[in-house]
Amino acid sequence: MKRWAGALLAASAAGVLSAAPAAFPAVAPDARAELTHAVARLDSIALATTRLRAVGADDALALGYLERLRLGLGSPFRLVDQARQDPRLRPATRHAVAWALLGHTLTGDSYEVDPSVLGSDAPAAADGQQTPRGAWHLRLIERAVTSDDEPQTGELAVRMGYALARGERSVGGQAVVASAHVAALLGDR
Repeated sequence: MKRWAGALLAASAAGVLSAAPAAFPAVAPDARAELTHAVARLDSIALATTRLRAVGADDALALGYLERLRLGLGSPFRLVDQARQDPRLRPATRHAVAWALLGHTLTGDSYEVDPSVLGSDAPAAADGQQTPRGAWHLRLIERAVTSDDEPQTGELAVRMGYALARGERSVGGQAVVASAHVAALLGDR
């Protein structure tokens, strides 16, 4: 059971990690080297574990930190602090995990939102085509949050827009709550 849980965790983490190396242009050269090395190290662990090999405790914990970052389960900086002090990890792994978390945060590989939380497929339109409603809402919220220099402005616009839509009964109450959470996550990227 532990083997499958580790493989599942690794597969989900590997699905997010891109094969292209990360670039950190606005970072000092020594820090850039550290970030690149740490991201490559943890990405290689994630990719290796997709082959259903036995996952060691150190690797599983390291991938768990990356998965928590991907899902937005905690501040990236709190995760870095926790990883740096985690007694379950070897010192070298602590160091690599902390830098990899920073690297993935800098490249925007965090706070992934599943569009299904915003709605299932809409009924077929007159032309018979189905529109993925959740994906449409996610794109709408992303545009609102990223269109201004201040993400908080976009978050507020999303909250107000969905509250008005709820008043018009265009969306349900869950959509108002979900959209606010999604806007907050996207604003924190």
